[in-house]
Amino acid sequence: MTIVLVHGLGGRRAQNAALADELSRDSHVVSVDLLGHGSSPAGEGARGMTAQIEELRRLIEDLSLARVALVGHSAGGTTALRMTNEVQEIEAAFLLDSSLIVSDAVKDWADRLASSLDRDGFHKTVNGLLRANLGDEAEATIAEEVEQAVKDTDPEVGAALLRDAVASTSTRLMRSAEAHREYST
Repeated sequence: MTIVLVHGLGGRRAQNAALADELSRDSHVVSVDLLGHGSSPAGEGARGMTAQIEELRRLIEDLSLARVALVGHSAGGTTALRMTNEVQEIEAAFLLDSSLIVSDAVKDWADRLASSLDRDGFHKTVNGLLRANLGDEAEATIAEEVEQAVKDTDPEVGAALLRDAVASTSTRLMRSAEAHREYST
């Protein structure tokens, strides 16, 4: 089995280096820069989750991976979850710090962030969010890594991913609630 590490919004593969090193002791590990993140170009045309999934699907095909376990961090977890329904070779998905519960406040925040495609404003917002999750006492190397990863993120790609993640999660939650009601009655 091959483990594919998928970073979140404002991330890059370098952030998964320690995890990749540890997992590679027992497994084949592939760590990627999503489109518009790290050293990957933003890509042409579509920029959201569908484009990311298609690019990851091509990677799986190009590397001839038959059995894949996805490990998705943060928004990468939503991408991983969507891929399990769309890519046959994926046998498992593991979500790290991924939120699948989307409140109206989060939707409003996501809409504001997604509609604010000013590069500096986008980077400041994502950088602030990541730093808030790290806490005030983040090590200097972590803070520098976060800052560089955010600078390496194309804001249009990030905004499209965020819109898709919120829409995908909301749709999944609504379907799940409907199925529960049908089963309960």
